[in-house]
Amino acid sequence: MSVEGGRVTDVECFKSLVFKGHELIGLSIENAAQVLGATPSLSRTWKDGDQMWEVESLGLTLWLEDGVVGSATVAPLDSDD
Repeated sequence: MSVEGGRVTDVECFKSLVFKGHELIGLSIENAAQVLGATPSLSRTWKDGDQMWEVESLGLTLWLEDGVVGSATVAPLDSDD
């Protein structure tokens, strides 16, 4: 978890991230998209094939390693308050 100015800015998940009763860690991006009910957008691919996918509407970044979600970062959505 990262904190700036006394507020949580993001939470990193390496072992487990459960969304609506489904574990996201270990899923392919296609299966993760089905669970999330949203289409992640590919943000970056590294030379080793690892990828970063984002679901902006959820504040979610999925980090793919060897073709499956290896970790995730969840950040708060911007608010007007």
